[in-house]
Amino acid sequence: KPELDVALLERGFHLVYCDVSYLFGAAFAIARYEECYEFLTSAGLNQRATMEGMSRGGLVILQWALAHPERVAAIYGDNPVVDIRSWPGGNSGKRSEPDWQRCLKAYGLSQSEADDLQPVTKERLRPLVDAGIPLMLVLGMKDEVVPVAENGGLLAERYASAGGEVE
Repeated sequence: KPELDVALLERGFHLVYCDVSYLFGAAFAIARYEECYEFLTSAGLNQRATMEGMSRGGLVILQWALAHPERVAAIYGDNPVVDIRSWPGGNSGKRSEPDWQRCLKAYGLSQSEADDLQPVTKERLRPLVDAGIPLMLVLGMKDEVVPVAENGGLLAERYASAGGEVE
């Protein structure tokens, strides 16, 4: 539902969508976002973007923000995925086998390498906190596909414990 986007447009924001949904926040997705950023800023748009990600879109907005905190004004996640092991991997939620195989390929990981990944850590989030980037999350507490405890809730907890502003 576009309520947030409509509200942002009414307040003078520009909205940009870069479809990297089947890249799961992997390096190629970040490279595409960098190309998009360079195009937009060369056209005169703001040097700092507000990142908006819904569900799997949480993967790429968080990874891009971590790679470029100086280019981010704020982060908004709507039940964001932040741990590929949770979705599409299916830790405690629903596994999507086709998406999991695409995800492993996008990251160049084997199943055992993916099992060893750690979700966002307080230390890894610190550059975003140090840059003063506020985080706003909408969390679907009953979502069975993207469990809050492994994703948005975990991000909120660790961001706050690193000293970040979370709403």
